Amino acid sequence: MRVERWTAILLGAVLALAGCGGGATPRAVHSSQPQEPHIGGAAFRQPLQPQTEAQAEEFDFHGWQALRLSNGLVTVVAVPAAGGRILSYQLGDHEYLWQNPDLLGKTFPPPQTEEERAWHNFGGDKVWPAPQADWGGPPDPLGTALDGAEWSGEIVTAEGVYAEIQMVSPKDEQVVGLQATRKVRLYAGSTRLQVTDSFKNVSDRPIE
Repeated sequence: MRVERWTAILLGAVLALAGCGGGATPRAVHSSQPQEPHIGGAAFRQPLQPQTEAQAEEFDFHGWQALRLSNGLVTVVAVPAAGGRILSYQLGDHEYLWQNPDLLGKTFPPPQTEEERAWHNFGGDKVWPAPQADWGGPPDPLGTALDGAEWSGEIVTAEGVYAEIQMVSPKDEQVVGLQATRKVRLYAGSTRLQVTDSFKNVSDRPIE
């Protein structure tokens, strides 16, 4: 099965809506000082400067070895060690994804007993198998670690009209019989982010 999710932040629409509302009649405001644009109530401290190419790189994110995509408008951070999550989507200086401050930089081994089972809600964007009842998490059931384990990660396309990274989960051959793959692609000169999630049957039985 394959799920594709397209994220498009319409900057122009947001700015246009900021001037709409009832009440007083709009009037022109003149100022000799440059005004900072506000998105979601947060000011951009640096002007947005779209790059002609998108870039992907490895870097340290709160102690995690992470993968970063950027294009001068948007910065995206994916963390394979946190269950293959996308933990940051920033437009300028404005963060759109919640991160759990208590878990930044932490990793957890797969549980070995029922007492050790605990859901580590890192935040961000994640992928789970469905129907959820067949998986039995979160937290990960014993014998599987699709949500909380360390995934592998690599840069597929370092720079160009788009940059792309890939994260792959451990194989779960016993519980749900799946291995998850996430491809994250950021396009140059745009807020367009493409996330493609797919599952591979790694068991010896049919999987729905």
